[in-house]
Amino acid sequence: MLRDGQLLLQLAGLTFFFNFFFGVYSIVLPFMAQNHFGGAKAYGFLWSAFAVGSFLGGIMFSRKSWKWAMGPSMATVIVLWGILTVVLAFAHQYWMVLAIMLVNGLVYTPYEPLYKTIIQQIVPLRMQAKVSSTIRPITGLGQPTGSWLSGLLATHIGTVGLTLASGGATVVVGCATYMTPRIRNYKNGTSDSSASDSV
Repeated sequence: MLRDGQLLLQLAGLTFFFNFFFGVYSIVLPFMAQNHFGGAKAYGFLWSAFAVGSFLGGIMFSRKSWKWAMGPSMATVIVLWGILTVVLAFAHQYWMVLAIMLVNGLVYTPYEPLYKTIIQQIVPLRMQAKVSSTIRPITGLGQPTGSWLSGLLATHIGTVGLTLASGGATVVVGCATYMTPRIRNYKNGTSDSSASDSV
């Protein structure tokens, strides 16, 4: 039996929306690179900056055990991602966009390990393969769906409007996550909400 099925569903939904808003970058960055920064080479450097940020984040976060509650940490990652996306809308110089992508890489790094750790803690070992194979198609749809919808919206509100809307919506999702008891109260291995529900 699952320790907390509702928490599992909430995590899947949260990850879907995080991937969904990530998809905006596949529309906005090529447009910015092509129209303002010189094309494909500039675009490649932007994602290289993200990769460098992720690499540095991996080194930083792997040196010590995670001390903060995992649920709120995931929400914090999403809020920070949203803030950086809003800032991106006002970045008109190439070095600014590079810096944002570098920091984005740092911010993004802990999300996936935290998400998978919680899954491993609440799903029995014998069920993990089945649960993961069920959830993955759902969360994996987030990015292509976000890219598709972003492409449609960009023609109506422009890339600046799209980036602002995406960043604002991402912050809202992150803040809403803080208000979700099961995720907000999830500490390393325990959920105060689920524990109180079972009493």
